[in-house]
Amino acid sequence: MGKQGFDGDEKRQLQMAKRKQPEEWGVMTGGLKTTGRLAIAAMFCAIGGMPGVGGQAEAADLGGDCCADLEERVAELEATTVRKGNKKVKVEFYGQVNRVGNFWDDGAEQNVYLLNNSYSSTRFGFRGKAKVSDNWSSGFQIEIEDEGNLSKFVSQFDDNPDNGSLNVRRAAIYLDNKNLGKIWLGQQSTAKDDIVKDTVIIKGLDKTMYADFYMNWSFFLRQKGFNNAEAFSSSTPRFRDIGRCYSTSSSAFDCSTRRQEIRYDTPEFWGFVASANWAEDDAWAAALRFQKEWDNWKIGAGYAYEGITDELLSAGGGGVFFQNFKRDTREWAGMASIIHKPTGLFLWGANSNSEDADIGAKGVYTQKGPPVMHAWDIAGGIHRKFFEPGATTMWGGYTQDQDGLGGFTRTTVSSSVSGTASSYSVWDGEVSAGAFPGIPFKTEITSSETTKWYLAVDQAIDSAALNLFMAYQHIEPEITLVTRDPSFSPTGKLKSVPITLDDFDVFFMGGRIAF
Repeated sequence: MGKQGFDGDEKRQLQMAKRKQPEEWGVMTGGLKTTGRLAIAAMFCAIGGMPGVGGQAEAADLGGDCCADLEERVAELEATTVRKGNKKVKVEFYGQVNRVGNFWDDGAEQNVYLLNNSYSSTRFGFRGKAKVSDNWSSGFQIEIEDEGNLSKFVSQFDDNPDNGSLNVRRAAIYLDNKNLGKIWLGQQSTAKDDIVKDTVIIKGLDKTMYADFYMNWSFFLRQKGFNNAEAFSSSTPRFRDIGRCYSTSSSAFDCSTRRQEIRYDTPEFWGFVASANWAEDDAWAAALRFQKEWDNWKIGAGYAYEGITDELLSAGGGGVFFQNFKRDTREWAGMASIIHKPTGLFLWGANSNSEDADIGAKGVYTQKGPPVMHAWDIAGGIHRKFFEPGATTMWGGYTQDQDGLGGFTRTTVSSSVSGTASSYSVWDGEVSAGAFPGIPFKTEITSSETTKWYLAVDQAIDSAALNLFMAYQHIEPEITLVTRDPSFSPTGKLKSVPITLDDFDVFFMGGRIAF
């Protein structure tokens, strides 16, 4: 057989393809050194001359110029190989898929949902790092979250919210000095964000479950004795309305978030790292974290404070100072955890507090400001490698949230100034008439208490970067309502309105795989 090679048309097409590919595509034109290309070509030529492969060699006889032809082919393949934009920044692709089956019972209805675990959602991202000098480095992080089917957004009437939607969680760059610390710029976690999670001494356990109420968060409260659809209306409060921080509709414990900010982290000193940030428009936070390991013990702890005067909080937008309105939200939270390494026994405690001091925030009937939210969680268990695949963690705990009334912001302050926000939400504690079927008049919520006890097990399978888990939660909500409505209080005197709510039970099981 004669010499095998590209015919004239094929060569012209490849040459045209090389000319059409712009440099910014990251096309590799010299990825293999000359010695590497010759080695590949020589290998194929040598195989053709080995005993026992004569039939194959004859079928693909390349003639005397086989090595030259193979090198040409390798070069053409290199010309179409995609690589990263440059060799100066080391880039890592990472992420996780975290899915659960959620079996729930709201006191009258039961159902099963298949969901994205809100304790640590499905996500992926890129991290990059480049060396500037012996002490200096720079880098970036971009992280994308799958927001579809999040467990904290489902309810009795919606088992598939925001399916297919993606959200940018992080997009920031940093400059780091080994002796001076790290500065972040962009959308990144505040100093307070994750303060009740990243100090857990069993890393990754918070991705299975932690103190927040993320398996029943958006379910409607059901008044006891009303077991059908008449139990709910569009204004019926949800669990998230009676057990959350004032700054967010998402959490009672992990109340801070990621913002457009400048953040500074100190170098680690004897286990301590301090952080501070300023975020638009305006929010600031400061935190101190500690983690240390001794012969038999490992301890993690942290506490943080955040102040927010941004009129629209995370939604952005500036306020108008002469509207006689000022946002003033203050929040502080922390956690401590300890494990005895020889036995695997561990204990943790978490605390979260939120205060709403906005101008004009006062109850529709009492004319009093909103109460300060206080929440706490305590848990204990064992973390040991009982089986060869990986460590088993079994734990249980108790959570209580008092006066987390951030969901009752019915009034607004309007703006008539062009280019500014049209309104600002201000707390007034109002519960609309008919929100609960047994209460056909307007009321004010003055206090709440949501408790939860739980049990959980998490099994790591180290060889596959996989965790399998299951958990049970029992949640009991209580609220206090008052009114001056003449249909209930003819004299206009402030009177308590009795109400009892159904408990909520949820069992969930699933898996999380990291990459």
